[in-house]
Amino acid sequence: MVLNRKEPLIHLHKECVQLFCMIFWGPNEETCQGLLDGSWFRPLEKLNQTGDDFPAATLQKLKQIVNRFSDSENLFENLEAAYVRSFVNNGKWVIAPLYHSCYSEDDENGSGLLMGEPAMEMQKRFETAGLELNSEINEPPDHLSLELEYLFYLLNDAEKEEALEEARSFASNFMLPWIRRFGDRLNEEHYDRFYSLVTLLLIHLLEHIAGEKTD
Repeated sequence: MVLNRKEPLIHLHKECVQLFCMIFWGPNEETCQGLLDGSWFRPLEKLNQTGDDFPAATLQKLKQIVNRFSDSENLFENLEAAYVRSFVNNGKWVIAPLYHSCYSEDDENGSGLLMGEPAMEMQKRFETAGLELNSEINEPPDHLSLELEYLFYLLNDAEKEEALEEARSFASNFMLPWIRRFGDRLNEEHYDRFYSLVTLLLIHLLEHIAGEKTD
């Protein structure tokens, strides 16, 4: 029997998608502990071994930021402050909203209204797939972590060629354009580099899933 090399790679993609999904829901004790003990980084380190142009320097810079903290409590406090400043309110505006609708192609400032066309499309995708949002989630359906959860759902069935192609298309055509703009917004903010570095790694992962990076 010849092993299908797609299967372990798809599994790795799923692991990495879960990492970023947790990060963009906001810091918690489990994630912070995983960052400190190195377990959060392991799937990304495996992706680094696939042989393509993985941004290893970006991963190393992220580790250096995390290693400045001696315990998960201090790391959590720092990441929570950075999360609020970057994605909620920095006292003047929201630097980089976590919602796809805020990054319409004809909106150069990334300040589009919530519940725009991308949110409607995500709602339709969830309904078509028979997926229901947890009643505890009080977020529009185009929140970054919800889009990542949907991508995970597609990858979960990716042993079927049709599902794999849908996952690639979703990553390439639906997610990457706005995530790149999202990353540009974060790069303009120098308060904390953690989330901008995480986003660079997410962009690479999406390119990998989309087939823009090959091993």
